[in-house]
Amino acid sequence: MIGCSEDTLKGQTSNPEAQSLMMDRLEGQSDAELLELSVAGEESAFLLLYERLKPSIFRYAFYMTNSKTAAEEVTQEVFISLLKDGERYRKARGDVAAFAFGIARNFVRRVQRRERVYQGLPSDEALEKLEFKPMPLFRQASPVLAS
Repeated sequence: MIGCSEDTLKGQTSNPEAQSLMMDRLEGQSDAELLELSVAGEESAFLLLYERLKPSIFRYAFYMTNSKTAAEEVTQEVFISLLKDGERYRKARGDVAAFAFGIARNFVRRVQRRERVYQGLPSDEALEKLEFKPMPLFRQASPVLAS
């Protein structure tokens, strides 16, 4: 998470030994179980899920945006979204990593739309050169046909 290292997050627990024991206990848990515990407020479960998924989410976001800053932003938003909307995850529809990558894809698209280069409107001179001159619908009758 931007501006917040894992060490800082781990330091939030009052007892470092208890934190270590909790992390060891959670090591064997699946990502789905970790997400469920994270949504319920289990900090250690979230940290472990973050450690598992962060490298691949960041790599994907960086590959798609070619920007370290944008990739960090996307990665942060993915994990915030997992905490907020993690209950929407359905195990039957795929694993947690796929769910997280879907969230990342949506955030990458949002960043790309926001940072897309805008093209200015053409100048008046360019528009005059392209001026459309419609053909008349009815031509005047030629003198040969009129006689």
